[in-house]
Amino acid sequence: MGTVINIRGSHFDYNYSGDPDDAAIACDWIIVGQDIRDAMDKGLVEKPSFANEC
Repeated sequence: MGTVINIRGSHFDYNYSGDPDDAAIACDWIIVGQDIRDAMDKGLVEKPSFANEC
């Protein structure tokens, strides 16, 4: 049944292992980096002068 019967509050388990937001944010930034890299490769964005040093 739904949460109406969940009087004790233990119907749902919480994920206590690590912080799932950290993993989600990291994945988001990886995708952003890939998008920027793709745009630079296509010439849509000018590469910064320090890009050749990395």
